[in-house]
Amino acid sequence: MYRSTAAIALVVVSFLASPATAQESFTNQELSDLILAKDKPYVMSKLRNKTVTVTGEFDRFSDTSIGSKVAVYMDIPGGGGGYAVSCEFPRDDTATYDRMAQLQSGDQVTFTGKFKDINTSFIQVYLSPCTPQ
Repeated sequence: MYRSTAAIALVVVSFLASPATAQESFTNQELSDLILAKDKPYVMSKLRNKTVTVTGEFDRFSDTSIGSKVAVYMDIPGGGGGYAVSCEFPRDDTATYDRMAQLQSGDQVTFTGKFKDINTSFIQVYLSPCTPQ
């Protein structure tokens, strides 16, 4: 318990101490810990419309055939107690589309995109536009 509390405190302190930069980088666990330690309005005030990079485990690829975008999802870290991350990118980016469609659940992925919103009902962070790697 102490170790996870110390880790959350370290993430929050380093986030608060660092000046705003053009890009912020997190693991999915760090981003989830930050949201849980602070709150949605605070994190949105710091990250909305900024470019962020999030690394974590691939969950799924979703193409509903509606609209011009598709989405890939990063799993909730640690099997729960955190936030999933969605990354929307253009359907016509066929190279990225094909690469994401081949991933398996649990594969390591990195999403870089504009921090759009935090949905507390669906426990999800939205990056759009976004480039999955």
